[in-house]
Amino acid sequence: MGAQFIIQADFLTSANRQLVDEGDDWNKIITDAIPLAIESAIGNFNDDEGNFELDGLVNWWPLYLNHNTSGLSAYWLNITENIKKHLSKALIIKDLDGNARKPKRLMFLNWAHDRDGKPIFGDTCDYIS
Repeated sequence: MGAQFIIQADFLTSANRQLVDEGDDWNKIITDAIPLAIESAIGNFNDDEGNFELDGLVNWWPLYLNHNTSGLSAYWLNITENIKKHLSKALIIKDLDGNARKPKRLMFLNWAHDRDGKPIFGDTCDYIS
């Protein structure tokens, strides 16, 4: 479930350019910056003010965080875990009032509406914790 995305960076690779040099200090700097870059991108999605190219991403970006990690090397698993750990502490989820909250304090309930399309849980300024 969820869509995958590509991490494009200036990684140093093996001679055949097939693998990232996982022990290289430069690559460590890059991997440490990936969670911050993703948080920054999410901030852009959340602050979308009439940018038609980003329309909808405020609601859909969580689906890009694929939880299927089968087949990943320890290197990429570590990056995935660092992304999750970093985002769990960041103010990246908008509540119904438009305020940013930490994911640990919210639940994703896009399906929870009554027959009239109104949220079942909470009012426009409430959030589920």
